[in-house]
Amino acid sequence: MTTVKIISIALWCCFFSTTHILAEEVSRDSETVDYVSNAWEALHSGNHEEVVRLTEACFKECTELALEQQKSGVTITNSNADEYPELNSVGTCLLILGTSLRNQGENEEAMVAYNKLIQDYKDCRCQNEEGYYWQPAIAAQKRLEEMAEK
Repeated sequence: MTTVKIISIALWCCFFSTTHILAEEVSRDSETVDYVSNAWEALHSGNHEEVVRLTEACFKECTELALEQQKSGVTITNSNADEYPELNSVGTCLLILGTSLRNQGENEEAMVAYNKLIQDYKDCRCQNEEGYYWQPAIAAQKRLEEMAEK
């Protein structure tokens, strides 16, 4: 085999491996986004059972990595928020779950979800339709304050 052929095969193998690894990463990231998107849709349509199903699936799949990301010591900002999809998904799903519970009048359970978000996933971000990031923990704190006033 010629040197050129060997180098070509080696480069192809490296490219294939890298592409495969990146495809798995993109697939995993899009799954975490799907949990959030679908949970928002379920919340807006009043399908509370689906909110619970989706948020529980997100928690089961993403909690371990989300906690690692939160505790990494890295300052998470709007500029680097997309590097923490599990943290963002778990935190946002806690906000969605809390809102769903609150909408059903289950205020104590909603407060548990909001407090968990604030205590364990405070740096998570959620991207709105315009592409801007906001912090679910701040929204959760406001909702807790509203609930305390009533």
